[in-house]
Amino acid sequence: MRYRYSWNGRDYLSDRYRLQPFTDDDYGAVQKLVRQYPEGAAVPCRVNPSKPSEAVLVREVPWMVVFAVIP
Repeated sequence: MRYRYSWNGRDYLSDRYRLQPFTDDDYGAVQKLVRQYPEGAAVPCRVNPSKPSEAVLVREVPWMVVFAVIP
């Protein structure tokens, strides 16, 4: 899945769904993404303001970070 987004007047292209690596080994998970983000749909993405060429559709907090914060 690839998507186009604009940031500060420039257009970019990304294929990152989330920060964590995503494998397409699970056909059901891939089909869910296709239904959730149909071609041509306008959806928000999260852009790294320091490096606008980096963007994701979903920003998740890795579970290890939660354990590091909560003793």
